[in-house]
Amino acid sequence: MIDVSSGAHRRYDALNRKWVLVSPHRTQRPWNGQEEPQPHGNRLPYDPKCYLCPGNVRASGERNPAYSQTHVFANDFPALTYDPQNGVTAPHPLLAVQTARGICRVMCFSPRHDLSLGDIDIAGLLQVIDLWTEQYERHHSRRGRKEAPAGNRAPLSTRWEVRCRK
Repeated sequence: MIDVSSGAHRRYDALNRKWVLVSPHRTQRPWNGQEEPQPHGNRLPYDPKCYLCPGNVRASGERNPAYSQTHVFANDFPALTYDPQNGVTAPHPLLAVQTARGICRVMCFSPRHDLSLGDIDIAGLLQVIDLWTEQYERHHSRRGRKEAPAGNRAPLSTRWEVRCRK
């Protein structure tokens, strides 16, 4: 049973008649504080403090590989998790809730800290598109949905954390 104060779930917003994703555990993510943008010509290609740069240790304690092109990995602080959940109990009878499951991936477009998506050349953009397509096909294939645990009626979704560095 998932605790609605700490686990991902969906809540029904009766006023707007929509289901809303709630991920209260995301408040556990690290935050380095507000960073002011550097002038365009003074950006470093590598930042030893950046969680996303090649070879650096992420907030989870895992070390990034020394990647040399577009790289994707499981989000260390995902909004959704794939963990099987038996259900959700609403804390109040007027609150409608449902189990929410999924996977969250992070894609680093380039190993260079100083490049944003708009700075990448055509060959680099094609790598991003190819990897994004491969990830989409892997995680959204009909075969993948059939492999979900039996009896689980909650849809599986993928949420992308696209983080651009400037």
